[in-house]
Amino acid sequence: MPLSDPIHPVRRLLLGTCLTLAACATSQAVPPLAGSEWRLSHINDDAVLAHPPATLVFGADGRLSGHGTCNRFTASYRLDSDRLTIGPVAATRIGCPGPVGQQENRYLQALQGAAQVRQQDGGLLIRSDSPAAVLRFVPARP
Repeated sequence: MPLSDPIHPVRRLLLGTCLTLAACATSQAVPPLAGSEWRLSHINDDAVLAHPPATLVFGADGRLSGHGTCNRFTASYRLDSDRLTIGPVAATRIGCPGPVGQQENRYLQALQGAAQVRQQDGGLLIRSDSPAAVLRFVPARP
């Protein structure tokens, strides 16, 4: 059989190896989000208030939930490679005056504008396009 034959055993082996390596590279680049729980540590370079904590939980059902700082929230999410899309965020409406409320507003707005996600140094980074922000998370359970 000539090497140009599309079913030549060597070509089949090489193609299979290339496809396997591409699949592995893709799966390693995407963090497994379903079932993971995170605590917000920074918005951009600003450390967030430790108490009450702002959290984020990715459900296996395509829903996420958490605490904004003083309100609970929920939304849908979709992960396509490193692209993260978060649906409209629905939150309870407890009044949060001062720094707690300001932090929660920044967090929920950035979360709803999520565009990209990646793991770094054991944490999670979510980049938002609107408004432009980087949310940094640490695991909720060490």
